[in-house]
Order: sequence, then structure tokens, then C-alpha cells
Amino acid sequence: MSGDETRNFALVRKPSSAVEKASPRTKSILAGMVGDTLIVADAQLESWCEKGEDFYYGRGVPKNYPEAAKWFRMAGKRGHARAQCWLGSFYERARGVPQDFIEAAKWFKKAAEQGNAAGQNALGAFYQKGLGIHQDSVQAVIWYRKAAEQGYGFAEYNLGVCYRDGKGAPQDYSEAVKWFRKAAEQGLDSAQSDLATCYSDGQGVSQDHLEAANWFRKAAAQGQPRGQIHLGKCYRDGNGVNPDCCEAFKWFKLAVSNTRSAASDWFRPVTHNVSEKELWTTEYVAEQGRKYAAEALALISSTMSPDELEEGERRYREFYLQKM
Repeated sequence: MSGDETRNFALVRKPSSAVEKASPRTKSILAGMVGDTLIVADAQLESWCEKGEDFYYGRGVPKNYPEAAKWFRMAGKRGHARAQCWLGSFYERARGVPQDFIEAAKWFKKAAEQGNAAGQNALGAFYQKGLGIHQDSVQAVIWYRKAAEQGYGFAEYNLGVCYRDGKGAPQDYSEAVKWFRKAAEQGLDSAQSDLATCYSDGQGVSQDHLEAANWFRKAAAQGQPRGQIHLGKCYRDGNGVNPDCCEAFKWFKLAVSNTRSAASDWFRPVTHNVSEKELWTTEYVAEQGRKYAAEALALISSTMSPDELEEGERRYREFYLQKM
């Protein structure tokens, strides 16, 4: 940091006690100087954060996680909320720094306490899972809500899951539907699938298979395997749509070939504080999801004529090539 930059930060952080003894005119002049310095300091911190993002995304420079972490740390240590959130995610995922959930939680909390929605959502998730901080579902809901009320889609979805499962808040399917819908309307495919399931099961909303199929279709079109499997079942069984074995074939086959590996992409996520080692690995969950889709594909294929199989393959290839 240059000498001028150091003096700028010193002026912001350590105003002289002599200011209190100055005349009103002098105080006014000094207040303007401090305000100008704050603007300069904020601009400097933003530029450091942007440099970190350049190294993260490879914008104009080669991707370099350690270099990105350096710039995020420089800005984060001086109070830049977005940089603090970035640094938390780096410690969470071992990007440019050793994985350290305690450090991640520390930086997420710094960002969250400044009102950064992404940091609030991440801190909620750490409380939910007990990562780097004591497990506390009530605190998780508090932080999810803060972010959700800012319109942050992932937090809206997470809050909906908490209400659906009764973790950290009383079980309330109507509240779950409210938050799932907010996230789903922002295009979050997990929320679209869970909202569809609420319509399909009549939880928190009147049962409506047509609405369920519509929301499953939105998730499936974005490549979410859970949505693809459920939409295939809709076409197979004629729930909310006209029965169509070719469409069912298409969506089941797309799920079989789906390369997504996150557990929540395949099965409905739950908020229980259970580690992957105690339950499933994400790879196992994805494997079981593909196995289910493959069995459904084999079963529907056994009932189809050669012409129908050809049409199903055509629709599958057409969709697959559009997404490549």
C-alpha cells in the first residue's frame, strides 16, 4: 500500500481529538476532508475486490486463486463486505487457501453483519450444518431470513426448506410454499422442483397437478435431474399433462445422462444435521438417482413401439444438442 493510501485509512480510522477543539468553520472543512477520504477509501477497497474477482474469473488475467485470495483479504480486512464473503467462500472450498471452516465462518459473519445477503445466507448454512461454528437451526433461520428479505434467491429457498421440515422454525407448509415461490420465480431450479412437489402433494397449497407439471418443466428445462425425473413421471402417468410416452422417454433419458452431482439436484434436500459420511456421499446420491431414472427409462421403453422409440430418441437428441 502506498504512503498516501496508508494516510487515507489512518485518517478514516483515527481522527484526531484536536478536531473537537476546532472552530465550527474548521470542523466543517475537516468533515469535508474526511468525507472525501472515505470516498477514496471505498473506491480503493472496491478496486481491490474487483482485482480479486478478475483473478477468480480470469478476466484479463490468468485464473489464479491464491492471487484472488490476496486481494480479497486486503479489501476484507478493511471492511469490504463483498470481499469478506468471497474470502469466506475461499476458506470453505479451499480455493487459494487451505480449507478452514472456522476461518470461513469468521469471514461470512463479518460480511453478514454488514448486511451482505450472500454472507448472511452462507452464515445461515454454516449454522444449519454446524460448520466452523456451533450447530444452531434457529440462528440459521434468523440469517436466512435476513438475506431472504433482501430478495436473495438461495436464502429464500433455504428458508422455505426450514419451514417445510420444521427445522429452526415451526413446520409451516404455507410459509414454505411462499418462500419456494419467491425463489422459483427468480429461476432457482431447486425451488422450482420443490414448489412443484408442494403442488403435486397438496402441501401448503391446493393440489394442482397442472401447476406441478409446469414447475417441474421449468426445473427440467434448466437441466435439473430431479425435475427431469418428475416431469417424465408426469408424462408417463398423465398427471397435469396428456400422457405421452415419447416425452416420458425423453426426460428419463436426459436424467440418466445428466452429469450433475449435487445431492439436492437428485433428491429433496433435508435440513437434518447429518454429515455425508453418516448418510450418503453426493456421488452415491447421484448414482442412485441415475439408477432410478434408468429403471424408469427401461420400463417405459418396453411398452413403446419402434416408431415411438425413434420419436423419443429424436426428441432427446434435439433437447440435448440445444443445451450443449
